Amino acid sequence: MPLACLEPLAKGLHITPWSSPELARQAVADGIVPHPSARTVRRLLHEVDLQPHRTRYWKTAHVEACFKRRAEQILGCYANANRLREKGFWVVCGDEMPTPIRRAIPGAIEQQEFEYILIQDGDPSQTAAATAQYFQTHPRWRPRFTPAHAPWLNQAELLNAAFSYRYLKRRSWPSRQALIDHVETAWPAYNRLYAHPFQWTWTNQKMRKWFAEHVVNQA
Repeated sequence: MPLACLEPLAKGLHITPWSSPELARQAVADGIVPHPSARTVRRLLHEVDLQPHRTRYWKTAHVEACFKRRAEQILGCYANANRLREKGFWVVCGDEMPTPIRRAIPGAIEQQEFEYILIQDGDPSQTAAATAQYFQTHPRWRPRFTPAHAPWLNQAELLNAAFSYRYLKRRSWPSRQALIDHVETAWPAYNRLYAHPFQWTWTNQKMRKWFAEHVVNQA
């Protein structure tokens, strides 16, 4: 099914992963078939062993020495965000640009490496030159960096996950500006149709308990 191997953008759509109903709708628009159902699309994809709805990630996880210290700093900011705001400090979370992907082909699902091309990260070993320069020339910012391989400590990941499910996931962009242009085009629809509040529940107390158990299990 060649349509399922294309990016939705090739059809002028701002969604990034195909779903069965969307493939069926596009097949009608392209004049491929008159009235396919999502069930028929799923059957056809199964017959050619093509799974455009799936992505496989890979990354070797480990807990580095500075994990606990960095996590405590971040979780402390979350727990005291209101008090910090009253003192004139705003807690702001930033996220990264996803990496390129390997497209699905019959017999092999789409793959994406579980790593990032960073466009805003303060880790000296990974940060872009423009980001490092920005922090140097804007001393009012006080960066708090997530430990390596722990992006889930960043609350921006919650918003990114919700937004990217339809508008960022499984896409790559040739430049930072191309990503910005796409987000500027897509966010009004996300806010209108899908935006909702989030509640952060992982506290320093829970993290310390998890850390102690995890380190013991690794030892």
